[in-house]
Amino acid sequence: MHDFLTGPALTRKGGYMNHTQPDTQANQSVSEILQELRRYLPQQGPIKDFIADNIIGVFRSEGLTFHEALRRASSLYGAREYRSISEYRRSYHQGEISEAAIDFVVAGEDEAESGLKAAMLNEMVHDDVRRGGFRSAGYLHGMAQSTHTVLEEDVHPVLFRLIGNFLDQGIAAVNLSLHHDDFWQAMRQQFSVLRPSGVSRYVAERIQNESPQMLVESAVKALLPRGADTKTFVLEILMAARGWSGVIAQIEARPAYLNYPRRITLEQYVALYLALLSDALIRKGYVAASFAPANSHAEFFSGSAPDESRAEKLCRLWHDAAEMTHYFAVLAAIDTNAAHPRARSARAGTADFQAIFCIDDREESIRRHLEEVNQKIETFGAPGFFGIDMVYQGPFDAIAIKQCPVPVTPKYRVRGIYRGKRKVYLSRLEMNFWHRHGNNVLLGSVISLFFGLLSLFRLGLSVHFPSRSFATVDSFAAHAEATELHYERPENAEAEDGYFEGYTVTEMAERVGRVLTQIGLRQNFAPLVAIVGHGSSSANNPFFAAYDCGACSGRPGLANARVFALMANRTDVRQILAAEGLAIPEGTHFVGALHDTTRDEILFLDENQIPATHTAALSDLKKNFATALKNTALERSRRFEDVPFQKSAESAQKECIARSEMLFEPRPEYTHATNSVGIVAPRSLTENLFLDRRTFFNSYNPHSDPGGEILSQILTPFVPVCAGINLAYYFSLLDNSVYGAGSKLPHNIFGLIGVGNGVDGDLRSGLPEQMIEIHDPFRLLIIIEQSREIVERVLASNLSVAGWIQKDWVKLCVYDSAAREYYWYTRGALRAIVLPAAAVPEYADSFAAFKGQRRNLVPGAIAKGRAT
Repeated sequence: MHDFLTGPALTRKGGYMNHTQPDTQANQSVSEILQELRRYLPQQGPIKDFIADNIIGVFRSEGLTFHEALRRASSLYGAREYRSISEYRRSYHQGEISEAAIDFVVAGEDEAESGLKAAMLNEMVHDDVRRGGFRSAGYLHGMAQSTHTVLEEDVHPVLFRLIGNFLDQGIAAVNLSLHHDDFWQAMRQQFSVLRPSGVSRYVAERIQNESPQMLVESAVKALLPRGADTKTFVLEILMAARGWSGVIAQIEARPAYLNYPRRITLEQYVALYLALLSDALIRKGYVAASFAPANSHAEFFSGSAPDESRAEKLCRLWHDAAEMTHYFAVLAAIDTNAAHPRARSARAGTADFQAIFCIDDREESIRRHLEEVNQKIETFGAPGFFGIDMVYQGPFDAIAIKQCPVPVTPKYRVRGIYRGKRKVYLSRLEMNFWHRHGNNVLLGSVISLFFGLLSLFRLGLSVHFPSRSFATVDSFAAHAEATELHYERPENAEAEDGYFEGYTVTEMAERVGRVLTQIGLRQNFAPLVAIVGHGSSSANNPFFAAYDCGACSGRPGLANARVFALMANRTDVRQILAAEGLAIPEGTHFVGALHDTTRDEILFLDENQIPATHTAALSDLKKNFATALKNTALERSRRFEDVPFQKSAESAQKECIARSEMLFEPRPEYTHATNSVGIVAPRSLTENLFLDRRTFFNSYNPHSDPGGEILSQILTPFVPVCAGINLAYYFSLLDNSVYGAGSKLPHNIFGLIGVGNGVDGDLRSGLPEQMIEIHDPFRLLIIIEQSREIVERVLASNLSVAGWIQKDWVKLCVYDSAAREYYWYTRGALRAIVLPAAAVPEYADSFAAFKGQRRNLVPGAIAKGRAT
């Protein structure tokens, strides 16, 4: 342990004395250091906007390969890099990792090493592969240990309460922002009137008398030994509570994240942290240390990954072999279809109905079950915002909400207009009453006295009828009261408040044409085409946004589906598209719908606009959906360990609906858990395959894209969005204590900003245990049907996509249907690969594939619903 017993002492006047520390970052100001370090913080915004993303994406942006990034991330966060080698060996002996996969991985090493496979099986190495991280050792750790200071008790509670109260978005009755919308000014005004509990006079005076920059600079000089590395110390502070520091960095960069804006900076956060830390250390008798300033954490800023150890190498090979076992099984199943002559779909040209779903992996089962129910249904996959780059403001919404992917900056606003009288909901009135009056000192006492017993009745009502509770999120609620959509604007109309009020006819045609072209639907239209967005319903679930559509920024996709359908039904839009060679028949009608992935129910809207000639067809389509949704619920219910295997599809759907309404149910559904594959191909490549809800599907016709332009357009959002979801689940499972949010059960919601464990815990980023417990930590395998030459051309021109593949963050396999060859991306090029011989399971139908099974299943072929 370092010697902290000598050196100039901290004082409560002036903060430090007789100690000047040579600034090792003399050319960098505090703000410049923070600007450099903020990229290492979680990129997750407020929980209402939770979007699954690559948790260690900063290291991809540094140009590191996937495995290099694992080592570098571990050196910063102290996280596990791989499963333990004993787990891999156990999986091998249980037949979960194949010999063919091990041989493939070993053969791919740059330098062949004799006995490498034997070493994987037998060599003794450390079982838990991880590095120290910035929370172990270092300056901050030494200060706390030398004075027996417990940061979680002496610093964090007051820090989190002040910040949480200031940022509060609707829970607190009174908060600091009433004084000022700037955090530092709000604290100054509050402290001049009354110091909150836990804020000492010393801390209050420093905040009153110093700017954030002055406070950081003086505190750093007082606390660190001579010649110490300031940047390392500041990063240690950020890592000490990286959940709060991360969300503050996001709010500073994107103030629009908050419905009720606040101004707060990372510099203010660090300044308050140092003020509270200095106060705690002074009370414990800390003296500015004279120990050696060397700190191994400073090596992190070299920018390179640590050298790979022997244990890391063996674990890397085992990990790759586990992935390849799964990849080979998927490719073997796909090869059963690839071997036959194929068009867009076996149903193309004969379909009575077509349904365009989101690419979401949860839609794999509903598409399969629909096709099993009716051979005259053809399905497609497209990003779930359906090309509608908008913000949507419902008739009763205070603000407009973003309904398109996070990287997209929407310029268009669509409004919902309600013509009738709004329904009065008891829960809505009750929520407003308690929030407005329950915290009033006088009225609150009266309410507690006279309504205390009634609260017991209300509690019982919430337990037995949770759907009536305001803790329930209903994906259909925003459209339960029928609204008209204002989505059209004149050609020359100007923007208002930064948004155009709707789209011009030309802009509508551009969006409809682009989506239909990308998915290969330019001809052979069915009479009725459903545009199916998706959302999720749950109760008492702060992660509700993670259950909705990621392409809609964590919101249900019904508004987008409705807008697209209304646009596609317009005569003027179709005239423009026909002039461009995309002719939609007059007898084709589009209808918007929403699939609730938790309840497995569907809602169709704008039925009043459906022609009389199509009403019978819509009735038939609803019946097909009703059957398919029940079958999907039966398939999903097998994954819930606390639910007996259901005897019927009807009982399974009832169970799923009940789970969505239970206040105490942490697993309303498993969302993207088990996702592992992304496919860009015509439906015929995967028709009648059981892929166990693990696959993202983006429909694509390779034969109409000789130059690869359409493929490049598809891959630009497809790769980062699907890979981001995949890696969020990957890392949250790999080390849930570091990358994930832990168990939902002890979570508290802080100011509608995020969740933490207990009252004074740090905000937890990543996904909770209940969302990832059935997941396999496999990187995303992207399978594209196209010629090798065209894919290589796309990768050469689309560097944003190529970076994901070249650095092994995702894996790539190309199927060239003309050459009947598979190509695997390895060592910088697409190389021909021969799939190992494998027996592909064959099933009569989907039910036969999953009956009586809880685990993740091997892909197989199904016979029912096979169109001929």
